[in-house]
Amino acid sequence: MFIKITPTQESILLHLSKYKFLTTKQMLRLGVASHQPGISKNLGKLRRLKWVDGADFTVTQRDKGKVRNRKAESFYFLTKKGASEIIERRELAEHQVKFPKGTSTLFSDKYFHRKYAIDCEVEANLCALEKGYKVVLFDRDFDRTGSNRTSKGVSAKTKIESKDRHIVPDGNFILSNGQDYKLFTFELHNERNPKEIVKQLVWHTYAVENGSLGVKYKVQKLHRVLNVFVNEGKMKAMLTRLQGMKEFDEMENFFFFKSLDQVKNGLFYDEWLNLSGQVKNLL
Repeated sequence: MFIKITPTQESILLHLSKYKFLTTKQMLRLGVASHQPGISKNLGKLRRLKWVDGADFTVTQRDKGKVRNRKAESFYFLTKKGASEIIERRELAEHQVKFPKGTSTLFSDKYFHRKYAIDCEVEANLCALEKGYKVVLFDRDFDRTGSNRTSKGVSAKTKIESKDRHIVPDGNFILSNGQDYKLFTFELHNERNPKEIVKQLVWHTYAVENGSLGVKYKVQKLHRVLNVFVNEGKMKAMLTRLQGMKEFDEMENFFFFKSLDQVKNGLFYDEWLNLSGQVKNLL
């Protein structure tokens, strides 16, 4: 017999099964409840049932020349027991439910990178629906495939092979409106230095030229590379730098740029900058 839970509690379980990690603010953006205290109250019951667990984080920041530690938003995730519960309640396949298999390290060293990447995924999903599309697949770099017991081992689901190179984007996703498919790969630029970003994006040009993402997902389409910068000033400087590089000739329709603040304004697929600095919509 199922334990009786509220619609909000079931919604929390479903969204965690999809995103793997969420903060209460992200749950609020997803419409899990109309106010944050309501989410926290329902999370409390799910934690008492041991279906959901949370991880607290302390981040180090500089404030007026001084280094300070402050508490960051907690992330919540399904336990193995919670994953089994939502699988049974919704008759889902195991591969449809995401939850961490081990929580000893989680991602304390990449807290903001993970948080901002999930923010972008949330916006990509919500805004696709407003455009008449649905995100039918969204792989993240912290999702894994394979097994340590095989010769290939474990690798990130986003890994793209291109000739003698490979890249591991922060995310790959596919949109569909029932008739058409659109492919995107996604990079969040947070702490990486400009030289490393340039090297990374040059490798992305090879993947575009070879249609590598379409080959990976068996969709006969070229993909676009979405670049989200936490710092808008760094984004503008990077655009100027790339515009002078021959590797990006004829790539203006495949590389797009936006700041994180702009991504979170509810218009994920609108008003991106291409390599020429022109404002373009993706859909």
